[in-house]
This record gives sequence, structure tokens and C-alpha cells, in this order.
Amino acid sequence: MEKLAPNVYVETGYRGSTVGAIVTPLGVICVDTPLLPAEARHWRRQIADLTPLPVAYVIYTDGHRDRVLGQQWLGGQVVAHETVWEKMRSYSDALRQQVVEFLAHHGAPEAATEITQSLQLGLPQLTLSDNSTLTLHAAKPQVTVRPVGGANPG
Repeated sequence: MEKLAPNVYVETGYRGSTVGAIVTPLGVICVDTPLLPAEARHWRRQIADLTPLPVAYVIYTDGHRDRVLGQQWLGGQVVAHETVWEKMRSYSDALRQQVVEFLAHHGAPEAATEITQSLQLGLPQLTLSDNSTLTLHAAKPQVTVRPVGGANPG
């Protein structure tokens, strides 16, 4: 884990995604989640080493599986663009099967087994649209979530 600024951290060593954490007086704001269950638990332990406070929010930068599957091991309310909510609510057992097959064929059979048994997708609870912003007042300074576009919708 690398410290970018006071109370702002990034982890680039996980498979498939870069994740971040902002430690605030009211809890941690995470940006994306690790793909693999073991890595999501490791990230949560790293956060716990920084602060005893819980994860308050998880911000999804898009709805791609490599950014959203680890939320169940982090906790917190999920924040995302409304297109991410639309995409994720349409996920079905077919997604679970695709993820399991991908992991099984790419050197992560333990993760595939765990996801088969216990995957619970954390759907966004707070959403924003293209021209809107959402300010999380848990932080000082405040954290403002703003859609900026990217490779995937949301």
C-alpha cells in the first residue's frame, strides 16, 4: 500500500484492479474493490491497520466485475453512477458462472470455489447521473464524486 497524501492510500498489487482508501473521522471511503476474495480480505486488513473505523462507503468507478466483486468483504454503502446500478441489477447467475470459469482457468481455483459458494454483489445504494455530483461529508476536506467518463459506462 502506498500513501499518496495524508489519509489517502492506493494499492496496485491486486489482480485486475487498483484500489484506494481515504481515511476520514467517520470511516473509510474505498474506491473500487479487489477481484479475488482473499485479496479483498487482505485489503480490509490493511485498512484495519490504518484505522479501527469501519468502511463507510465504497465508490465503484464502473460496474466491471474486477472492481465490484470484493465489496461484500469490505462493507459500507455503495456509491456509483446510475448506469452501474442498471448494469449490476441485471447481473444474474450467468455472471457468477463467467467469473468462476475465468478464475478457474486463470490460476485462481480457490477464488472460483469461494465465489461459487458465497458471492453477494453489493448493488449501489447511492447513485448519481452524468451531470451531477455527490458530496460525501464524512471527510475533511469533503470528498466529491463526479462522473468523468472512461473505458466502461459509469
